Amino acid sequence: MFIFKSSERSGEFGFSGRQIKDALDKSQAIISFTPEGIILHANENFLSATGYRLEDIVGKHHSIFCEDAYTRTEEYKDFWAELREGKFQSKIYIQATYNPIHDADGNVVGVIKYCTDITIPTMKSAEAVARTQASITFTPEGFIKDANETFLAA
Repeated sequence: MFIFKSSERSGEFGFSGRQIKDALDKSQAIISFTPEGIILHANENFLSATGYRLEDIVGKHHSIFCEDAYTRTEEYKDFWAELREGKFQSKIYIQATYNPIHDADGNVVGVIKYCTDITIPTMKSAEAVARTQASITFTPEGFIKDANETFLAA
């Protein structure tokens, strides 16, 4: 049974924002950005999951986590434009949600990303697909780049 002083209970869930933040910080990989995509902070879970050090990412743009070709696309530009407009975003590689943070007047003042490391289930799923499906990839010129064992055995 949990017993809280009345001053500690607030919000619709009955807990303070600090209590909720502390619980999320222990269980989730979290990184925060300015509305323009500049990294403000990342918690230990995020750093552990990605292998980065805080001092290597703070002040840099989110694009350091993406392939260069993707960061030049309209999709990527629209992604950040929509966040600045306050639209919720959810992308999966590490399973993540991007959440605009609003001030009291409704202006977007930041973005916080909550992440879950899905590396192990993703790898197991990819291994299962590789065992059951033949796969081959090509360069844009039509040369074979890679073929999995299932393809080679067919």
